[in-house]
Amino acid sequence: DEENNLKAIESLTIYRSIRYGQNVDFVVTDERSYKSDHTIPEELSDGNGLFFHPRTALPAEAVLVMDQGRTANGGNPPDQVQGLNNVRKDSPPGTMLGSTQKAWWKETMSNSTATWKLWCNEVPMMRFSVPVGPAGILIFDRVAFCDAWDDKPTERNELMTYLRDEDIDNVVVLTGDMHAHFAGTLMHDYDTDAPEPVAAEFVAAGVSSNTVFSFFEDATRGQPPQLRDLVTYDSTGLGGDQAFVNNLNNLLFNGSASALEAAESHDLDAIEAAADRSINPHLKFVDCDAQGYGLMTVSADQVVAKLVTINRPIEDMGDVGQGIRTTATFTLAKDSRGAVSDPVIEGDKPFPIR
Repeated sequence: DEENNLKAIESLTIYRSIRYGQNVDFVVTDERSYKSDHTIPEELSDGNGLFFHPRTALPAEAVLVMDQGRTANGGNPPDQVQGLNNVRKDSPPGTMLGSTQKAWWKETMSNSTATWKLWCNEVPMMRFSVPVGPAGILIFDRVAFCDAWDDKPTERNELMTYLRDEDIDNVVVLTGDMHAHFAGTLMHDYDTDAPEPVAAEFVAAGVSSNTVFSFFEDATRGQPPQLRDLVTYDSTGLGGDQAFVNNLNNLLFNGSASALEAAESHDLDAIEAAADRSINPHLKFVDCDAQGYGLMTVSADQVVAKLVTINRPIEDMGDVGQGIRTTATFTLAKDSRGAVSDPVIEGDKPFPIR
């Protein structure tokens, strides 16, 4: 069964924590070998009109309740949630790390005497909410990326609450495998009325991988225009010059009202007026169509992180600087509970930033 399989896998685990001078500990985890199955199984999503894709834009309440397994509703999980059979109601809560690795992570974080704890993390930990707002076609409030920690909110809350309760500061989560650039603050529990900041996260895109925007653009081909407009639209008839505007940035940063306004007018003033920054207030930067890399400089007092977007396709341009399209620079002061600064952006600003 699932629990025994996890125990067998965990017995083979090798974990690493690396000290780098006085100021930095690197903490490296494996989030592929030990995680439980996806929270909403494909037998529920296949052929179901509620799902546009089995791993993206999933109903938020269903993910939350099913991930809690038999602990949901105070140990009395419902038989159904959002019209779906709760096939996880007799299962333990979902896990990304597995019990042995999770215990090691907690011990390592607690015992670290370094100023900065840099956690090398495989998939984004931040919440990416997509509330319905005026976009009725979404039907339910959703979470955007469920091949990431948004698919395991119970364990995410446990780890982030641990950092808060144990007063562990200066944790910086370094993340890849999302084919996009993101920066923001991690909260102890996104599902409470008063989330508390506990850490920072920087997500760096790959140099050569297709972008997450390209995945969403492809997934919405043939879908109703009201849905596709939330991801991309043709601006050439609205005074723009792009046939495929990256509206996914706007959806995640400003919400569906702003995304629909963008597809209607392509007017930056109107897009900003329709924005609701309470959707994902912890996000500081979004570029879902980025290919590039991240750079970080760590000192005793602060972290300076840069998310660099390169031009595509890659060509021999002579001066290497000509290959850089955008650089977004962030600072994080010591003892600031993940309070990432607003970005300083050089080069082309990703839509709808101006």
